[in-house]
Amino acid sequence: MYENSLHPNIRQGDLLVILFDGITYKNRKQRAIGLFKSEVMDSYLTITDSGEALNVVPSFGINPNLIDKGALIFEYEDVVFAVDRFGNKTKFWLDDFLKVKKSADNTTCCKMMSFIAGKVAEAIQDPLDRLRYGESISALCESNENLDAESLSVASKAYIDPNSYQATVSQAQRRFGLSETDNISAPSTKINKNLAKKISKIELQHGIGLLLPSGIKLSDISVIEGPDNELVFTLRLRRKSER
Repeated sequence: MYENSLHPNIRQGDLLVILFDGITYKNRKQRAIGLFKSEVMDSYLTITDSGEALNVVPSFGINPNLIDKGALIFEYEDVVFAVDRFGNKTKFWLDDFLKVKKSADNTTCCKMMSFIAGKVAEAIQDPLDRLRYGESISALCESNENLDAESLSVASKAYIDPNSYQATVSQAQRRFGLSETDNISAPSTKINKNLAKKISKIELQHGIGLLLPSGIKLSDISVIEGPDNELVFTLRLRRKSER
């Protein structure tokens, strides 16, 4: 990686390739190849017992807590476990070297779909439409245990144009490392909670915001410009009915 890249974040280091045997994964024992890259070497002491005395031997090696990048490749699986201590700052480890795609686990899918819904809400200019969008997503979440990407797409395109929505999806794909998002889904309760935080503060006009408590709903808003640069906001609020 160091010799074939001009990336400023790639530094010299040690690459260890280890063959593991007898690892149990999915109730099956199999071999696995471990790839570990470390840019930091540590000094440590090894104590040996000769029977008559304890000997302290200084050594120099890799600290497992300071391994920069690691991957475990199984013999019979198409799944790679990979870790990058620097996160998304050095995507070349996953994209360029390992050439793997991130799996669509529940946590990643939930963060990604919450991100998309939040960005769509931010793109809706009219505060009432933004609230209606949040209510439509909330209704979907309450009627389904999981919210799928197709339902989110249909609900979102009712408020923003398809090109803008696709641009938001592409941004989310780059951010969370998922290339295929058409068939993903995530727990509805978490998405609903994350979106509620986004739309609880409503931007009205002229840089004025309104923070709504959980039990209050904005029904209507009007703004009148009066004399002497006066702004008159008329808000119609309604308590949400308890179920």
